[in-house]
Amino acid sequence: MKEFRGLVRAIFILIVFVGIVGSMIGNKSSNQSSDAVGATREADSPCKTDWSQCKSNREMMANYDTGLITARMACKKDAISKARFGTPEFPWVFFFQSYMPDDSYVTSGIAVLLEKEAKFQNEYGAMMNVTVVCKYDLRSKTVLITQNMAR
Repeated sequence: MKEFRGLVRAIFILIVFVGIVGSMIGNKSSNQSSDAVGATREADSPCKTDWSQCKSNREMMANYDTGLITARMACKKDAISKARFGTPEFPWVFFFQSYMPDDSYVTSGIAVLLEKEAKFQNEYGAMMNVTVVCKYDLRSKTVLITQNMAR
């Protein structure tokens, strides 16, 4: 029995050691980290506070935090207000994470945010999976249009 406890203790210590070493290795690249949209986040990017300094949609989605939070919240609010039946369901935290892969946001000032996991109620009371497309004006900070497309 003592041998078994000793083996369990040794395995536990090994797991803790591997976890500590792994976190130390992972923190070496403190300048950059990957985010939910697959782009690289840069700590000192001028794009972080000014969307017009972003080079691409991908860079904007990774770095322009405050402005995109405002855009995502406005898009969600607008989509909910346009629901004809019931209350729509959105992902709990990470909504409107998808975007167009070109560079049009930076050149036009219009961001097109997509929510692929939304559910809207139809006239029969059933929840339908829809993709919500939201066009957001980055200059005026207003929603231009939201559309629901059934999947």
